Amino acid sequence: MINHKIQNLKDLPLIPSPPPPSHSLSESHHFYTYAHLEASNLVPPELFASIKGRETDSFLSSLSFHSSRRVHISELMKRVTRAGNTMLHLAAIFENLHILEPIAQNFPHLITWKNVKGDTVLHVAARSRNAELIRIVLECYAENFGSNNKEGAMSEKESEEIAVVPPWRIENKHGNMALHEAVMACNVEGVEVLFEKEKSVTHCMNKEGKSALYLSVERGNYKIIRILLEAPFSDTDTTTHQGTSPLHAAIFAKQYGVYIEMPKEVKVALMDVLRVESYRAYNVIDECTVFSDSVQCHVSEGEGTKYSASQPLVKGWFTNEDTVSSSRPGGRINPYANHDLLKELVEKRPELLYMKDKKGNTPLHCAAAMGDDEGARIIVNANPASALEWNEKGYLPIHVACRKGNVGVVKLLVEQSWFDPMEALNPKGQNILHIAAKRGKDRVVKYLVREKEVEVVESLLNQKDKNGNTPLHLASKYLFPKVLLLLTQQRGLDVNLLNNDGMTARDIVMFIRKSPPTIRELLSYAILNSSGSPLSHKGRKLRRVKDKTPQVEWIKDRVSTILLVAILVATVTFAAGFTMPGGFHDSDNSKDIKKLGTAILLNRRMFQLFTICDVVAMYSSTMGSFILLWAQLGDFHLALSATYVALYLVGLALVTMSIAFMAALHLVVGGLSWLAYIVMIVGITFIVMFLVLYIVLTFPLGTHRFLLRHISNFIFRIIIPFSGSYSKFKNVKDAWRMEILVSKDDDNNGPMHKAPTKKNLYIYTKSFICNQQKLVPKVGSKIEYYRHKL
Repeated sequence: MINHKIQNLKDLPLIPSPPPPSHSLSESHHFYTYAHLEASNLVPPELFASIKGRETDSFLSSLSFHSSRRVHISELMKRVTRAGNTMLHLAAIFENLHILEPIAQNFPHLITWKNVKGDTVLHVAARSRNAELIRIVLECYAENFGSNNKEGAMSEKESEEIAVVPPWRIENKHGNMALHEAVMACNVEGVEVLFEKEKSVTHCMNKEGKSALYLSVERGNYKIIRILLEAPFSDTDTTTHQGTSPLHAAIFAKQYGVYIEMPKEVKVALMDVLRVESYRAYNVIDECTVFSDSVQCHVSEGEGTKYSASQPLVKGWFTNEDTVSSSRPGGRINPYANHDLLKELVEKRPELLYMKDKKGNTPLHCAAAMGDDEGARIIVNANPASALEWNEKGYLPIHVACRKGNVGVVKLLVEQSWFDPMEALNPKGQNILHIAAKRGKDRVVKYLVREKEVEVVESLLNQKDKNGNTPLHLASKYLFPKVLLLLTQQRGLDVNLLNNDGMTARDIVMFIRKSPPTIRELLSYAILNSSGSPLSHKGRKLRRVKDKTPQVEWIKDRVSTILLVAILVATVTFAAGFTMPGGFHDSDNSKDIKKLGTAILLNRRMFQLFTICDVVAMYSSTMGSFILLWAQLGDFHLALSATYVALYLVGLALVTMSIAFMAALHLVVGGLSWLAYIVMIVGITFIVMFLVLYIVLTFPLGTHRFLLRHISNFIFRIIIPFSGSYSKFKNVKDAWRMEILVSKDDDNNGPMHKAPTKKNLYIYTKSFICNQQKLVPKVGSKIEYYRHKL
């Protein structure tokens, strides 16, 4: 009926009217822009309301009304909404089959018209999850195109325009074809219809470089994946997939969660939880993705707004059984779905194993970066040669695993019988231990130095890269004390090796070390000193230079802080000497003249402990104050040494003052035994902590003696977790500083020769900071030497 009515209106004679503004064309298809959407081109509101409300009679009445107003239906069909949607678009958006089919049959040229976003009616239909819409559009296109073109259905010019690109190959502004949209909407039936129309579209890329197959793997929809895997791979398609291989998407799939198909009852329940209203609630939720801490539901209503519900609220609706429980609706959740998908892709399309992404990474590189042990095992078993593929930077998959600290993948690759760690070098000549040490991945370093054979470990430890750096040099360069501690404990390590700049590992830390040094610099230097790593001629020369340029402001602040604490301790302990616990004998409480003025609790052991500790604290703090005052009258070299002595004395004063306080309080509450015990337990606990910290801070770390070295290593293990961690930028910046310092100019002049002018020094320093690269050697090589003077 409606088709007949529209046909009658179409057969009415066309009344001449002013030509509408010309429409821009894209790829020979009508493509509206906001500039062309004038009021005269807009869909009449009553027609829009009729399509949205599925009121067929009202729609026909509105068409007849406008025809009576001398507006021909063919001109009316060219009108659009503010979003550029024709009435054919609107019929697809609101899934109005009764209006969509006659419009598509009588005005087939609208099938290729695009809205403001570049979407044709086929894009909208693919997104709607209603496969019938797609079938109708494709059937109308087939009936009206080419030799089957109905008489008068469309002009020869319009037929030629449509023939340029078929509607299922038209791209929107995001480069998505209808198949891409159907995959992203998890429209399984729609994917089947579009796939049967042309299978090669499966491998077409959008502007993100993702094919429909890639998107299906990314979303984890097994039904769609199995459909699209039937598409044949040609040599061209294999080249096209370079950069966005579906196998890469399968490895990264666990980031997106696991796709779950839900029965109608679960969808209705989720609609209630998410407080989303729709006239077809059971068909609104497209997919439900389970993450580690939430369930995210993608809703097809409107522009695809995403709603979230907490996982505990809905996870009870899903079971791990293959069958659905009769008591409550459910589906199956497989936490290892990405591995199953990976296996299926490898079995059906083994050619995907050889594809690389835009950075040259194979799927095994991606698995190594993600720390996906099982995924890496699947790929290695299917294609062992992939472990020997380089990416654009020259890294093997095991190099990537070492950089990321993924021990499981490293162990998997190292344990392969055909793998030789000594042959796994990057373009810089660095082995796997170099890379792990450079990145501070102590877990990888620990595995490599403790699990492999002694001969292999010694070779890895002492192997040099192209710059002559061993793993110990790189760990020193980037200040990773825990890695340094692991390396220096290996018997086969040669700590005397020099790099191409003639520097030992200890020299490097000396070059990087600032004044005042950070805790990581102190620890790194002490660990290397304890291991027996020597200072070369350069290192000794730099140490003399740094000793001649003390940081005046830092020393002043250090002296002031210690002096303030020492004076406070001296004041407190001095006052405690005249306010003894228990009081003194006087004429009121003692008739013995000899006892007058003496302490009442003089014979108690706790009182004696209090007195001794108070005296030690008093004189220690006083001596520390005197040393600091005396040092301020001398030069700053004396002040720097004096601060260390004063620090030990003030630390001793704090410990003994704490013991004196505990003893005095125990005397006062001694009449109540349980309270006295609590005072003793708490006091002893904190005093032991004070003593441990005092020993750690005052112990001569870095000693070479056997017993003291083992004690130092124990102390290192205590301090390292509290030393913090540098950011990547900080470590690289320190490494740059070291490279500038050791560089030489064309005359072989190092950092101790010919000072640059202040103007040039400023210019090149600024250039270095901006460009983040090595400076011009003749000037840049002097910057570190004059760092203290800037």
